[in-house]
Amino acid sequence: MLYDTNFLVSLAGQNKRIPRDRALSFLSSHPETPSYVSRVSVAEFSAGFDSHAHAQKHLSPFAVLPVDERVWDTAAEIFRELRRAGFRIGLPDTLIAATALDYGLPVVTDNTEHFRRVRGLKVHAF
Repeated sequence: MLYDTNFLVSLAGQNKRIPRDRALSFLSSHPETPSYVSRVSVAEFSAGFDSHAHAQKHLSPFAVLPVDERVWDTAAEIFRELRRAGFRIGLPDTLIAATALDYGLPVVTDNTEHFRRVRGLKVHAF
């Protein structure tokens, strides 16, 4: 599964709206499932800390997937498709969705409204 930035923020106990226990419970209910994050989520998440090293402590359970040329191309397709439909979900979420699609992973997020707009993307709310 590819975990969205808001999951990471909740898991670190930094989201006032979503209790940390909710994120922990989701992780513990999927113990055998590989856990990934996009490089985009790493950047967004790390920006909320005084240092990258402090953020890294929370990121250790996750493998980081790169945002390579293939992901950028998929993101451009998603962007065009959403624009034609009259929607925008922002560049970070578009790149996260493209990463998930390119690696064949569902996205785990509390922001299901944005991600469900992406055709072919599997979305799990936590």
